[in-house]
Amino acid sequence: MFKMTKLALAAASMMVLAPAANAATVYASGVTATTNGVVETCNVASSSTDRDDLCNALGAEDVNGAWQAGGFTSTANFGSLEFFFGGLIQGPITLWEITGGRSSTYVEKLSFTLLGINGAADVAGVLTNTTDGTADPSAPNRWVITAATNANGPYSGLRVVDASDLFNGTRDGFDIDAVAAQTFDGNLQAVPLPAGAVLLLSGLAGLGFVRRRKAA
Repeated sequence: MFKMTKLALAAASMMVLAPAANAATVYASGVTATTNGVVETCNVASSSTDRDDLCNALGAEDVNGAWQAGGFTSTANFGSLEFFFGGLIQGPITLWEITGGRSSTYVEKLSFTLLGINGAADVAGVLTNTTDGTADPSAPNRWVITAATNANGPYSGLRVVDASDLFNGTRDGFDIDAVAAQTFDGNLQAVPLPAGAVLLLSGLAGLGFVRRRKAA
């Protein structure tokens, strides 16, 4: 009887802490650029192919076709970019970056910062086209680069700043085709018990106490 009571209590307690829904991949749905004090905002992915189009980095990566077809955003054209995903996120953060040739002498670099729910900087790092990521089989010259793999969140967004080396006196910039994150899982979340379950737990606990008294 006591063993069954322990098992029932354990099973019932599992109802109190239930895992949250599994995290899902979400793409950046909004971006804000700040350049020399001027703020520009975009919330809709663009159909333009201009590399200075802020909106080209929104939505999913371009699939099946030349890497130029869907366009991309060159971070060299902006001071900083802040990407948002329609809710709280966690790692890993993945970027699709365009690089023609990926030469060791043609370095495109990006510094990134995950923003906490209060907007303060949290996890930070640097991504480089010549060393990070792997080739994307769906398009030539596009690289899939993962950042902040173990970042558990919650985070409100991602800030990036171009840190590319000068090439022939100019900075070509880290070219972003898309940015993805995982929705915030939250690990374990409390689930309210119905009144009947509360009474069941109380009764089982009482039976266990009586059983122990008799055994003594």
